[in-house]
Amino acid sequence: MRTLPARGAGVVLSERFHDSPEVPRGHRLPRGEAHAAVALPTLVIPAPYQDKALKVKRGSHSKKIRTERVNMLQVKNLKLMLDGKPIIDDLSLNVEKEEILAILGINGTGKTTLAYLIMGVSYLPDGGEVIFDGEDITRYSISQRAKRGITLAWQEPARFEGLSIREYLSLSNKLKIEEIEDYLWAVGLPPSQFLNRAVDASLSGGERKRVELASVLAMRPKLAILDEVDSGIDVVSLPHIVNGIAKMKSLGSSVLLITHSEDTIDIADRVSVMCAGKIFKTGSPREMCQWFKQNCQVCDHINVPD
Repeated sequence: MRTLPARGAGVVLSERFHDSPEVPRGHRLPRGEAHAAVALPTLVIPAPYQDKALKVKRGSHSKKIRTERVNMLQVKNLKLMLDGKPIIDDLSLNVEKEEILAILGINGTGKTTLAYLIMGVSYLPDGGEVIFDGEDITRYSISQRAKRGITLAWQEPARFEGLSIREYLSLSNKLKIEEIEDYLWAVGLPPSQFLNRAVDASLSGGERKRVELASVLAMRPKLAILDEVDSGIDVVSLPHIVNGIAKMKSLGSSVLLITHSEDTIDIADRVSVMCAGKIFKTGSPREMCQWFKQNCQVCDHINVPD
């Protein structure tokens, strides 16, 4: 019987396994390796994609021409079967460069499994493709995906006894202290109070999630997959979480924001509603939030859409 591993923490990277370019269909990592893969911060940080406006001079005037929008991530007809049941069922979506796409759905509809498949954690799909920045990464290992610029942050962040926040944010890159402070400010944590705090149980749940978000900012990924970073936090932390996500986009990252909460989806450019392992509808945050309220929050037949 194949089961999903327990939710780990931190950002995915592992150099110890799965380093061949392709892995057999349906392969599953041993549980210990899968847990190790989601417990450590990534140490490889690609330069962020910069999709700037082009400037063309005409006489004494300068005219801006926007470059065409290009997909950073394309998921095509993705399928995953577990115990004979479709968990991800012919799912397709795309995330443009420097776009925030929110995946909205109630618990048990396949959102976290989708994150696993995009990152390559534990399972590879039974069908379909994952195209990242124009490259087919469907059968790539976790570390190969991380090196190409994909980062995954989990709902329950890791804790590291004896490691300060300053040290934690510096693990993935040699940052200047001013840069570390900037990332902490972006998530509402005053550096004078938090730089030397330990990344351990002394932090509240909201503080720990904000530290985790700051660490993703420090990585400057091409694509950040955020799995319910807004779950279980206090009302004080929520605006800072939203601000951190907006900061990611401003730095050139694309964001796949997975959530079952309506409180954070206003930050998204588009919202897709997920049920039964499928994308049901995609539209503006306001439109999808209303549809979700009317059709999903009152649903008594989860994963059996009508």
